[in-house]
Amino acid sequence: MELLERAAIAAFGTCAGFAEGKKTQLIWKSFSQWTPALYRMFRRVEKTAFRAELRYTRKELRERSLKPSFETLIVFTGHRPSAVMLVYQGGGEKVLYLDTLAVRNPGKGTGGRLLRAFLEEARSDGYRGIELDTENINDQGIRLVDWYCRFGFTVLKEEADGNVSMECILSVPSTF
Repeated sequence: MELLERAAIAAFGTCAGFAEGKKTQLIWKSFSQWTPALYRMFRRVEKTAFRAELRYTRKELRERSLKPSFETLIVFTGHRPSAVMLVYQGGGEKVLYLDTLAVRNPGKGTGGRLLRAFLEEARSDGYRGIELDTENINDQGIRLVDWYCRFGFTVLKEEADGNVSMECILSVPSTF
């Protein structure tokens, strides 16, 4: 079972959850190869979460799928994709890069549950850290840097264009 699939099970259980005030079934699909249908589902979530210049082309997603340890997860609420997560090998040994975490309807706890479970699964798999790049505040007014800091991420670098590089240390390498 892949890391993101285990994270989805830890975050949402095997199938039932609550979304938008009514009981719904949560289903997920973890994959490492893009198909046209998976791309369309990814785009449905990405369109609501990111402005146009931050959205990926098919070519960019294919390029990412060639990176070591590439995994993508799409979470469904009922029959609608509601969240996506894309990860691959980061800049160091046993470090993952969290490329994308997007939620169609933020503020309901889906992203936090998924991120928390992902960090725990990565830690138990022996990963030392998670890297990501984000913006300080997104178009919906969500303070993303503050949000990630709640999960243990710290700011490494802030750039003039608004990009913020962050990391979350999961374990300290032994010096012995």
